[in-house]
Amino acid sequence: MPVDYRELEKEFEGQFMEPFVWQAHYWEVETSEGTFFFDPDEVDVETAVDGDVYEKTFHEDGWLCWLTAPGYLDHTAMVGFETEQECVDYLLEQYGE
Repeated sequence: MPVDYRELEKEFEGQFMEPFVWQAHYWEVETSEGTFFFDPDEVDVETAVDGDVYEKTFHEDGWLCWLTAPGYLDHTAMVGFETEQECVDYLLEQYGE
């Protein structure tokens, strides 16, 4: 079932930060500093992680999401989920008004 982005678009309309949802394979890395998500095509996980690595999980088919400031380098932390809908729900719950 296709995800309805209307609520997400309405929530962030005119805002500096915009939502970004992307289907991807990714690494989920549990460390002493927290949980991090990385695109393996763009980041070498072995050198990008601070702290002690407790567990690394590769997700072959999932979704990444974050807020970004178009034209700037600013963005929130990348978060990964199994479904597109989980990404949309997370962005609304975490960053919505």
